[in-house]
Amino acid sequence: MEVQAVLGMILLFHPERCSKKPGEKVRKSEFQKEVLKKVYQATPYPTWENKIDIGILISLSPRAVDIWFQNKRHINKGKNQGVDEAVESRTIDLQTIMSIVESTLRY
Repeated sequence: MEVQAVLGMILLFHPERCSKKPGEKVRKSEFQKEVLKKVYQATPYPTWENKIDIGILISLSPRAVDIWFQNKRHINKGKNQGVDEAVESRTIDLQTIMSIVESTLRY
């Protein structure tokens, strides 16, 4: 029941953009960027399954989520010289992702 409520709220606040033409770049909303940043703090290397879940919850394709994480890691690479991050994917559970989305909706 709680999951359905959150999904309903997401659809109300962030309907899918149907007017996008092929090849046209669509900027991410502040909500989407905030969720991605919070998930990145939890794990900079989410699994593909996590990317699918995140994409569903914030109305992005898993590939768009994947590219965002690649770009974010690349940007942070220069900032974190000397800091050794784990290279392997780290799974976070759907409940954690849902709580991140829910907390972002509140603010």
